[in-house]
Amino acid sequence: MTIPAIHVRRVTEADNATIVYHRQSMFRDMGMPTPAHRADQINAAYQRWLTRTLAAGDYVGFFAVTTDEHGAEQVAAGAGLLIYDWIPNLLDGNETRGYIMNVYTEAAFRKRGLARQLVELCVEHCRGLGIQLIMLHASEAGRPIYEQLGFKPTNEMRLMLDK
Repeated sequence: MTIPAIHVRRVTEADNATIVYHRQSMFRDMGMPTPAHRADQINAAYQRWLTRTLAAGDYVGFFAVTTDEHGAEQVAAGAGLLIYDWIPNLLDGNETRGYIMNVYTEAAFRKRGLARQLVELCVEHCRGLGIQLIMLHASEAGRPIYEQLGFKPTNEMRLMLDK
């Protein structure tokens, strides 16, 4: 079997559906699938947010893609980076942080270093913008990759308010 050549490209607004699919698949693989009765509402809201943040340049994403013999593209893996305002603090004094999200590799393309490569691109994008602090939430499968790249666990807590 021939392993197809893979190249990396930036995501565009035309990729919204694939990013949403990756996000759903990522959560499903972590045992947290989108509730069926809310899937349409959640996905529509996420697509609206994604369209807005991509257009504003606040969301940057990368896809690892391959092309079949007919020129059709297949997305093998993806990763996204949210660039957001944050309170200057003792860690870095900057007003901007990066948040890596939507890291997902299709099953047929796993164990090839694609997720790591895409996360490294997100980190380099932050470095180019002068962003010093990058956050993410790691799945069990992703944790070793992030630790190898120097990410450290923190003491973050969460409170979910009722509607």
